[in-house]
Amino acid sequence: MNKKNLGDLLLEYKLITQADLDEALRLQNKGEKKRIGEILVELGKVAEDDIQYLISKQLNIPFVFLRDTILDDDLIKKFSKDFLINNRIIPLYETDNEISVATNDPFNFEAINRFKEITGKNVSVSACSSKDILDKLQHIKYFYLGKLEESLDNLLTSLKETAFYRIDFIQDDTLKINVSGSFAFQKIYDLDFGHVSVEEILKYFNRLEYGYFYESFTNSKGFALFVYPILELSSINIINIFGIFPDKMPLFTDLNYYGKLNIFKSELPLPGYNFISFKRFILGNNIINLIDNFGDNLPENSLLPVLCESCKGGKCKNCANLGYRFEVKHG
Repeated sequence: MNKKNLGDLLLEYKLITQADLDEALRLQNKGEKKRIGEILVELGKVAEDDIQYLISKQLNIPFVFLRDTILDDDLIKKFSKDFLINNRIIPLYETDNEISVATNDPFNFEAINRFKEITGKNVSVSACSSKDILDKLQHIKYFYLGKLEESLDNLLTSLKETAFYRIDFIQDDTLKINVSGSFAFQKIYDLDFGHVSVEEILKYFNRLEYGYFYESFTNSKGFALFVYPILELSSINIINIFGIFPDKMPLFTDLNYYGKLNIFKSELPLPGYNFISFKRFILGNNIINLIDNFGDNLPENSLLPVLCESCKGGKCKNCANLGYRFEVKHG
């Protein structure tokens, strides 16, 4: 079959009229930065499945219906979810020498070559509708987030009985979740279920009644996100002995805050207002410090970590898999 442009193929198969094609071309010439096929679909002139089928015939590649295909979730999770969604591309299967992918844009050579770079294998390409791809990827996305929410539910339940107050998320090849606070640190999870975004993690904490403090940093490999959840207003579990109480509102903090409390950001204390210092120890009236910023001059009744006698920090049922129990320091 001689290769023709998509517009000619659509006319040949009587899927559009010449007037339909002329309308799409006029929009494209006016600055629409889209392919003719995309414009025709948006105009309602032709179905996307028909477009992709003709592209597959034009390029002599297979056309697949993903809705009828069982995919390998473990294979899909090897690749960044954002990359797959943004490029409308999805891996179908792999052999020792080849990986097969489906895409709504077989001309997206940058994305196709990315699969070759990651796997070191040859890439075979099939055409597919973007709706099919996104439907499949949504299933994977909800699988990621469901597992993440289940893990965080269990973790927050455990933290209520401790003086850990910060949850760290480190995303690189996997998602690492650690807890820290009160001079203690523990690795909790190393989750290998693909890339999760900062926004998706924060959505989980958005449902907390009192909100949370947070900061995040990004790099070429991923991100680091530090979250201080407010589990109870009167709890010493958050800022150790310096719990946040209703009569201390409004207050300012040198960290970001999300929630319904009257908490605002400021890098320095404001005269007459309460101020939470996360980043460094600050002296003055109405100053609430993290206990980790105190050094050797700890205040009375500080809750401090002690290695679990049963597991010696290795995590067991007796310490809720955290490796520590906590005792109040008197004097």
